[in-house]
Amino acid sequence: MNRVACVVRSHSRDKWSWYVLPWFVVGMAFVINWAIGALAAEGDVFQTGGIASIFVYMFVSGCISVTQSFPFLISLSVRRRDYFLGTTIMASAVCLGSAILLYALTEIEKATGSWGIGMRFFTIPWIDSIPDVGRIWMYLIVLLLMFFLGFFISCWHRRFGRIGLWLLSIGIFAAVTLALVLTTRYERWDDLGRFLGGFSPLGLISWLAAPTALLFAGSYLLLRKATV
Repeated sequence: MNRVACVVRSHSRDKWSWYVLPWFVVGMAFVINWAIGALAAEGDVFQTGGIASIFVYMFVSGCISVTQSFPFLISLSVRRRDYFLGTTIMASAVCLGSAILLYALTEIEKATGSWGIGMRFFTIPWIDSIPDVGRIWMYLIVLLLMFFLGFFISCWHRRFGRIGLWLLSIGIFAAVTLALVLTTRYERWDDLGRFLGGFSPLGLISWLAAPTALLFAGSYLLLRKATV
């Protein structure tokens, strides 16, 4: 446990990458969108989609975290298991804090009349009717999914190298293409739409916990055999 705590402390020292940069990116996207909306001044409510920046950043953070910290911490005699647990704790804490902050900013956005210019930056109408805790959960699970997707890719690259990463990319592309072709060939898009439409927004997003768990487990297995 002491080594896990050491990993968490090591990550927490990099305040720029974990705490400052993600919200700097969000802040810059917000300022740009607000300026454009203020200059347009049409009076209509408009959706920016800028909230996606925080989710993209978590994906990138997962991709670079292994490269930045894994060799250094392993050189300090930290076990791979301890590194994985410490990184997971750090990422989970950051994602939870970000989810709570996203919820708070959404409420501020509503209270200010969409920042006075009708700009929906944080509000997502699709999930707006979900209770408060449910929205925090949805933000959290998507943030974790994006982080562990990036983390899994980074672990795969460290385990199998550049060629392995190319093969993984080709395999994913081929699988997605085949799924799209078969769905179109057998005219199953309507069936898929009805199936997904049977879930509430909260239920649909909650299903993302399954691929998140698979990425979590896969990352650990890859990291156990990864080269330093």
